[in-house]
Amino acid sequence: MSFINSLNFILVILMNNISHQQIFGETTTMATPPICPGDGYCMADANNEKCELTPQSYEGPFFLPNQPIRQDIREGRPGVSLKIEFIVKNTKCQPVQDAQVHVWHADALGVYSAYSGYYPLGDPNAKQITGPHAEPTEEATFLRGIQITDSNGRAKFQTIYPGWYRYRTLHLHFKITFEGKDKYSGEIYFPDSLTDEIAKVEPYKEHNDKRVKNKQDSQFLHDNGEYLVMRPNGNLVDGLEGQMEIVI
Repeated sequence: MSFINSLNFILVILMNNISHQQIFGETTTMATPPICPGDGYCMADANNEKCELTPQSYEGPFFLPNQPIRQDIREGRPGVSLKIEFIVKNTKCQPVQDAQVHVWHADALGVYSAYSGYYPLGDPNAKQITGPHAEPTEEATFLRGIQITDSNGRAKFQTIYPGWYRYRTLHLHFKITFEGKDKYSGEIYFPDSLTDEIAKVEPYKEHNDKRVKNKQDSQFLHDNGEYLVMRPNGNLVDGLEGQMEIVI
């Protein structure tokens, strides 16, 4: 599984918001999409000296505010270990301290905490979403959390590799807030080849939903998802680790 033993990944996500330019005092241009060999997956330029901007992405219907401030968000949820380090910078490539990084995602079987009434393992009678935000069906907080960036703009999370659910490719949500304002909402994607291997192990192999792959996912295509594909280091036994650089 050579795809797992790749070099440490730094994915650049950049934010298109006029207020960011006003706050940090610099105007930048839109990033040019990278050239992707083979199956279309590639890393963004790790040496993003210009700190270029890319478009905002999608928050999704399952975001909940006021979640626990914690590094380990698993709450005992089973799955392949995944550690993510976020590095938040401004458009001058300086670290941003005290930004809030929100993370939330589905468990190995495709269920979001507080929303088990939606997409339960492909049940055709599952509750349907009727607007941009879904109302919770119960109180739960697994695989949700917030971390505050340190003086180096860094925030770390311990979680599990996400599961998938009906109609969507596998993904992990994150959101950045700073000085009380929303700065970015986006999704992290993963290589289909890695998810193919994940899907063979417990508890993921118990999943009943048919998986949608990245290039079949309308949100992935809309978001220029090649920018957002994380290739973590590690293995399925000891766990995976990835790093993401975010410019706000």
